[in-house]
Amino acid sequence: MTPEPRRPLRPRAARRSFAFVLGSALVGTVAFAALTAPIVGPLFAPDPYTQVAPRDRTPPTPPDREHPFGTDAMGRDLVSRVLYGARLSLVVAVGAQAIALALGLAIGAAAGWLGGAADAFAMRGADLLLALPAPLVALAVAAAVPEPERAPLLRLLPVPSAGLVLLVLAGLGWAGIARLVRGEIVRLRGEAFTGAARAAGAGPLRIVGRHLLPNALGPIVVVATLGLGGNILMEAWLSFLGVGARPPIPSWGTMIAESQIHFLERPWAGLAPGLAILMAVLGFNLLGDALRDRLDPRSGSMAG
Repeated sequence: MTPEPRRPLRPRAARRSFAFVLGSALVGTVAFAALTAPIVGPLFAPDPYTQVAPRDRTPPTPPDREHPFGTDAMGRDLVSRVLYGARLSLVVAVGAQAIALALGLAIGAAAGWLGGAADAFAMRGADLLLALPAPLVALAVAAAVPEPERAPLLRLLPVPSAGLVLLVLAGLGWAGIARLVRGEIVRLRGEAFTGAARAAGAGPLRIVGRHLLPNALGPIVVVATLGLGGNILMEAWLSFLGVGARPPIPSWGTMIAESQIHFLERPWAGLAPGLAILMAVLGFNLLGDALRDRLDPRSGSMAG
């Protein structure tokens, strides 16, 4: 029997596939840069803090064979600093999202399953947090700790200023996840398989952990993926304003802030970190949108 010819992808399905491939490629590139920073970075500079610009030239120097991205205002190699900036951005974004996800899952699942006063208390707290302007709250909290290196718990972290940003983003990110999880638990607890699990003698923790949450993973994965891009952008913004990762730590936001006085005559100093932020945020947004289309049965992506 001759195999049936493959039907061409519909335009909408083709766009979804393209978004998934492009988002995965961008995220993979940023992750690869972060992982290989200790290997690739020394090819251009001993470390992201060493001044490598020629002494007879005023930094920031333009791109050349030895320094493809040029050097910054302090004469440091921009390739090395962008690579190490990727490590910082991903660690802060992933760490903050992991904590927010854990809090959101626990609070949302408890509120959705218990209902009553526990549900009302948890959701009003989430509503209050969601009503606040997240960027201004993050800025105020980060600015309230001017010296993270001396804070009781933050000083134990490898990079206290970045650790502060991580905790701030985690504290702001759990509310939306909790509301989503609560809604999914309320929807699923009336399903037949939940009643069957109860009849089999399963306890609340087993029902929620083994039956309800796995069936709600689709939208949770989408929200978590989209949140990573938002965390990267927020970390860069806080660092740009001087309350995130403190110099000379290589942060994309700090690098753009240091280059702004040279923007008109020497734009390459801020171009590399700016493009890195664009790649990372765009990649996670495209990936999150593609996952939403693939995991949401109502979008029609499962058909055909």
